[in-house]
Amino acid sequence: MKVWMCKRQGGYSGGLAVVAANSKEDAIKTFFSDENYSYMASEFEGEIDFWEYKPEDWFECKELVANVDKPCVIMEDGYTE
Repeated sequence: MKVWMCKRQGGYSGGLAVVAANSKEDAIKTFFSDENYSYMASEFEGEIDFWEYKPEDWFECKELVANVDKPCVIMEDGYTE
């Protein structure tokens, strides 16, 4: 399975998310549907507001392959000061 990453950068926060998924859309869905990370986005009137790990910042790490059967969050290491 492909490996997707997203680098979080903000004035007082940062981090990196790594997800195994077949597509960018699957990676985003997998990450934000995980109970540990779902608080980083909210839905309002049918629109999703991504507070962290914006959809446009996700990219495929072509050098890596995940040996997993289903999409999953591999790791997230974020901080807020």
